[in-house]
Amino acid sequence: MKRFFTLIFLLGLVLTVGMLKSGVPGTEQFNLGGHTSVVNDVNWSPNGLLLATASDDNTAIIWSAASGTKLFSLIGHTKMILAVQWSPDGTKIATASDDGTAIIWSATSGTKLFSLNGHGMWGVSDIQWSPDGSKVATASYDNTAIIWSATNGTKLFTLTFSGFSSFYLAFKWSPDGTKVVTANDDRTTIIWSATSGTKLFTLEHTDRIRVVDWSPDGSKVATGSGDGERTASIWSATSGTKLFTLSGHNMEITSVHWSPDGSKVATSSLDQTAIIWSATSGTKLLTLTGSYKYLLDVEWSPDGSKVATASGDSTAKIWSATSGAKLFTLSGHTGPLTTVQWSPDGSKVATASSDFTAKIWYVTDADGVEEESPHSQPNFTLFPNPTDNTFTVKFEKETIVPTSLRINNLLGQSVTTYDIPVGVMEWSVHVGGLSAGMYHVQFNSSIRPLVVY
Repeated sequence: MKRFFTLIFLLGLVLTVGMLKSGVPGTEQFNLGGHTSVVNDVNWSPNGLLLATASDDNTAIIWSAASGTKLFSLIGHTKMILAVQWSPDGTKIATASDDGTAIIWSATSGTKLFSLNGHGMWGVSDIQWSPDGSKVATASYDNTAIIWSATNGTKLFTLTFSGFSSFYLAFKWSPDGTKVVTANDDRTTIIWSATSGTKLFTLEHTDRIRVVDWSPDGSKVATGSGDGERTASIWSATSGTKLFTLSGHNMEITSVHWSPDGSKVATSSLDQTAIIWSATSGTKLLTLTGSYKYLLDVEWSPDGSKVATASGDSTAKIWSATSGAKLFTLSGHTGPLTTVQWSPDGSKVATASSDFTAKIWYVTDADGVEEESPHSQPNFTLFPNPTDNTFTVKFEKETIVPTSLRINNLLGQSVTTYDIPVGVMEWSVHVGGLSAGMYHVQFNSSIRPLVVY
């Protein structure tokens, strides 16, 4: 008999299809209360099964997004962690810290893989994976950004600003990974080649630039400025020319993001408003008002139908991106929010706060069932569960068409697949080759937990 699963998997018993089940939209699902200081960042794993948080307490924590359980802490930094991000394949996590280092961690064990040491004692303000996961880039208060190999931690390029004293506040990879754009405190935005480290274009502003984002097709960038300009701008990424100035805020721009289809841009500001703009004409489409303090973040839902805002009034709000109507106010934090992030499927959002917590909230009813088509596949159950070597899949009715049943690990990676023929009500599955632990069994869009011991 296989060894019994460890405590972490016993805790994983609660990791059920609750992840896919929704409560009342606009209500709290989980309070993630494991930090002892401000939570600066929150980031969903690519498959939405896990969540990472970064804090001023010098740690990052990995959580089950289905149960709210703390899985493990990432301990190794000596100062506050300012940013945390999953690799595109979900197998690694990168953290950036005020201690002057970034660290790449295993997302499956929480072990440190390697440290990125190149910014001296200057804080690392941000870290971003390239779209293909082969590189990471760090931004620092030492006037440089560095592009590193994500395989072995080798430094590939250092992007250095040669003007008067400044520091990088934000940067983003282009969607195709061939360029990066940096937003600088010295009133410039620079587009760089990510393959040679050379400077391609300098976008001149009259005020410091705090935020930047690429259009989904990589042809444009949007920038947001401080209290001097109080504007956002849209630029050509192929010529460096300014296309539109987005004037409407009366205080500093705190975030700027393109809609998933590239037709709009959303901005948030210290003036307590968010604005949705046309990216093709630069005209103001909607102004989102109703927050009682500054906004620090605005984020599009994956389908572009909604936006979420994070406010200093301790709430997040969900808005219709077509009408500007306020759909939900997410109330429960006791301190200003630092960020808000949508789950990959758009059914939930996660918030981080200065009250030392992060939270997961229901936004849409993920249990909403579409009208059943004549070809819809049946639901299913597993027994026994937990199992030793064999379990049985029992369908509520006969399978309609041939299909596959997959067993995935906690990272959502497929470990084995079984072909299920037409006309089956029960199917026996042998799992003697699987290690003891927690898995998910997926049949079409339905998922069930499986514990193997």
